[in-house]
Amino acid sequence: MPAETFEEMVTAETVGITKPHPEGFRYILRKTGLPAEQHLMIGDREGVDLVPAKALGMKTCLVWAKNSSSIANVSLPTVYGVANLVG
Repeated sequence: MPAETFEEMVTAETVGITKPHPEGFRYILRKTGLPAEQHLMIGDREGVDLVPAKALGMKTCLVWAKNSSSIANVSLPTVYGVANLVG
């Protein structure tokens, strides 16, 4: 999926702090100005990627999931299904 599919991608280098610190997630909320529920955090680790995003009200997608997640809104076995969520 091309990077142009996404409006914003944030890395630890962007905000100067690593996950699971919530500042990276807050940064994207401030930058877009959209409500948290209009954001989708896509990650492969529940504790580091999904828990902080969910705590702020973001929707979450667990990729490379071997089992469904009680935290994620959606669990996918590969990243290929992400296109169906955002396309």
